[in-house]
Amino acid sequence: MTDVQGCTQLTRCALLDAAVVAPPGELLLAVPAAATAADRMRAVTAVRAAGGCPVSTVEAVLAAAIGAGRAVTDARPYLVMDIGAGVVEMAVVARWRLVRARSIRYLPTVSAGHPDPRLPQYVQEQLAVELRRMLTDLPPRVRVPARARGLLLTGGCAVLPSLPGRLAAQLAMGVHVAPDPARATIRGLARLCLAPAGVREAVARPAP
Repeated sequence: MTDVQGCTQLTRCALLDAAVVAPPGELLLAVPAAATAADRMRAVTAVRAAGGCPVSTVEAVLAAAIGAGRAVTDARPYLVMDIGAGVVEMAVVARWRLVRARSIRYLPTVSAGHPDPRLPQYVQEQLAVELRRMLTDLPPRVRVPARARGLLLTGGCAVLPSLPGRLAAQLAMGVHVAPDPARATIRGLARLCLAPAGVREAVARPAP
């Protein structure tokens, strides 16, 4: 994120659309796990300026998993891949923490007749490769149960028709697409907002 002022204005518009007439007590912000400290600070600065309140951050891939129905307190490791516009994040999650995570950044493209961003072919070819590398780094006690539970797909590009089947064949594991995957992250943030304070504090990190 490079345009702090633009992000501030966009956030203000979102708050107005949500009929937020008074400063909220706190805002939750989903950020990519691979975001640098500088990226996080710029995003937090923009959102804080728009909301006039404290901001806490949540890894976007974790929020997506929660929005897809994973229990916040799930202690068993599981795999999630969030395929968004411009970045793909994959992670092993257990006890509301990222055990491992990898990211693929790319430039979204829009082609004639397809108003939505498309996932470039070279990125699709990297997905299984990067996930295998991430799994290789895991100890067997984490890798084996995570593989057994299959891969959860979230993000707008998770609905590509051939993608789940291709990943299942390449990875030799079950692949499941979340309901309404494009909105999984925002649903996860909403669930955290409504969760008991102790749960929210365990998952979200107050921004400095």
